[in-house]
Amino acid sequence: YLWYITEDEYLRLNQIFAGREFQETGLGGTKVVGLPSKCPGCGKYTEFIDWVWTALRRGVHTREFMFNALKAGRQGAETMHDV
Repeated sequence: YLWYITEDEYLRLNQIFAGREFQETGLGGTKVVGLPSKCPGCGKYTEFIDWVWTALRRGVHTREFMFNALKAGRQGAETMHDV
């Protein structure tokens, strides 16, 4: 499935990435294995921004790392990642 990034989500991603222009990443959608799921608590459907928000909240990656990884990934370059 391809989940397109809506204009509303794009504007929120700009805010999450501290004012960086999300269009720089070249990412217009995300390929996933299923349909967006609905949160039983609030009714919101899953979006790409949820993965970004979760990684930031849990301290998995910094804003800068994620933005640069997304940008580099769209250009076919490997992103170094210490796991």
